[in-house]
Amino acid sequence: MRISAEVTRRVAFILGPLVWLVAFAVVSVVIERRDAVELALIVVAASFGVGVVAAVAMRRARVREEAGP
Repeated sequence: MRISAEVTRRVAFILGPLVWLVAFAVVSVVIERRDAVELALIVVAASFGVGVVAAVAMRRARVREEAGP
């Protein structure tokens, strides 16, 4: 059974801001430790990478759905 596009969109709208909130919390903790700036950069790069992968996956699914049978 496939998950509908509407459900997927709602989950993305809910989880997206939560993931950014967690990333900001981690970065704020890391910034207090001045020697761990590299970790903050890794967190930011990883969250950007996950966002790009999610966007590409959603676009592919939409194109496939629009193409239809």
